[in-house]
Amino acid sequence: MLKRRPNDSTLLYHPQPCRATRPQVEIWPLSLRKPILVVPTPLREGDADVPLDLTQALQRIYASARYDLRIDYAGDPPPPALPPDDAAWLDAHLKAAGLR
Repeated sequence: MLKRRPNDSTLLYHPQPCRATRPQVEIWPLSLRKPILVVPTPLREGDADVPLDLTQALQRIYASARYDLRIDYAGDPPPPALPPDDAAWLDAHLKAAGLR
């Protein structure tokens, strides 16, 4: 599961792999400005964790779903609004990529 915390720009997203046999959740903080982590992903009890490369997974989903044709990067991202410093970073990043 990937949850968003809109009021903390340093820890904006959190993938939370959860093991079926344990009540706790592991939290991996992410930021828009840093590379996405490879997250150890639990499988069945007794099996070793499998590394999940979230960058690669999201790039493949983006390409296969043709999001480059669906997303209008000229507008603001959907709610909740990004913190002002992240919104400014995103705007500069999209302008540099020629998407704004």
